[in-house]
Formats: sequence, structure tokens, C-alpha cells
Amino acid sequence: MKLRNLGIWEKEITDIAKEQFPKTETFIDIGANIGYYTLLAKSQNVKYCYAFEPKELNFNILEENVKLNDYSNCFLYDIGLGNEEGELHFGYNDTKSGHGSFLNNVKSIQNLDKNITKKVKKLDNIEIKGNSIGIKLDVEGFELQVLEGMSKLFQSGKIKFMLIEISRKFYGIEVESSIINILKDNFDKLNVIESNSLLTDTLPGFPQYNILATK
Repeated sequence: MKLRNLGIWEKEITDIAKEQFPKTETFIDIGANIGYYTLLAKSQNVKYCYAFEPKELNFNILEENVKLNDYSNCFLYDIGLGNEEGELHFGYNDTKSGHGSFLNNVKSIQNLDKNITKKVKKLDNIEIKGNSIGIKLDVEGFELQVLEGMSKLFQSGKIKFMLIEISRKFYGIEVESSIINILKDNFDKLNVIESNSLLTDTLPGFPQYNILATK
């Protein structure tokens, strides 16, 4: 509704992304939905975009949106990303486009009553063009698995920023802490967007929040 009424989605995160895009040649949109951030990146002259969206209806709209805007160098994948290659059952429903997950507990929380088998790959096994990369990661509880599948990309030093949604309510403090530790190992600064403050050794009080990780 916000996007329809205002022409913008998640204004604060949108503004931050627009500030970060000039630093990057490539943007990777993991959990792309219908392509809002992919289109935003291309509108800001990011050269290469990679978008991953396993929900078929969302992917079809994403694909159509890219075609309608006549954007080139957009590489679209109707698969999931994780820490192993294979296939997993993806849960979804037809009422909320942003709801969908590979995790059984999230399927229960979000009342995801439909399942489809989707291919899952490691990001490290996908060729990514460009020498400076920005990433948006929002995959309804599967963030740790995605991060574990991109260790080589981290080691390359090409990733300049990451926007990531943290959802303690989906996986608890142990997984949350593992995600934070990976971010600390690979970035210099972690900024909690909701409080506009640097992340310390104490986890934020929010059950769900967004981080901008930068070098």
C-alpha cells in the first residue's frame, strides 16, 4: 500500500541504499520480491544487478518490471540461496507477497499453507560480475544459511555494503548472534537503522531490525 500511495517502500532503507549505490558496480538483491530494490539500483546507474526470488508470482512480476523499464545487465534467478546445493520445500501463501520461507517454524508463524520444491544454490557458485558489490538480504529467516554460502565472495573483498534484516522472532538469539559475528568478521561498521546507532556487543532490543554493514 505504501508503494502504491507514495511511490516508495521503506523510505529510510531506500534513502540509505541510494547513498550506498554510487560506491558499487554491482547490486545483489537476495529476496527480491517484485524487484523494488533491483529497479532502484538500476535507476541509480548501478551497472549489474542480480536478483533472487523463489516465489513464482513475485518472480514473474519482477521479470516483467525489469522488461517494462528496459533495463539491461539484470540477471534474474527464480531460486533460493543457501549454504548447500540442492532442493528445498519453499512455503508461501497467495495473500502476502512478502511472506515465504524455507524454514518450517517461519511457515507456521506466517501461516504458509502452500509448498513448492525450489532449487537452492550457494552464492559462491554463481558468477558475479563487477569489482565492487552491494547486497540487500531479506529472506524471512534464512539469512544465516545465505551468508554461510558466500564465504568466498566475502574473502574477495569486493562487498562494500550489505543491508540485512535481522529477525530474532524467527530463529532466536543463537542464530542472530551467529549472523552478527559473520557481519563483524567482514565489515568495519554495523549500523542499526531503527536506532541510527552503531551495533555494540549488546544485541538490540528489537525482535526485528535492519543493519547497514559497511567497510
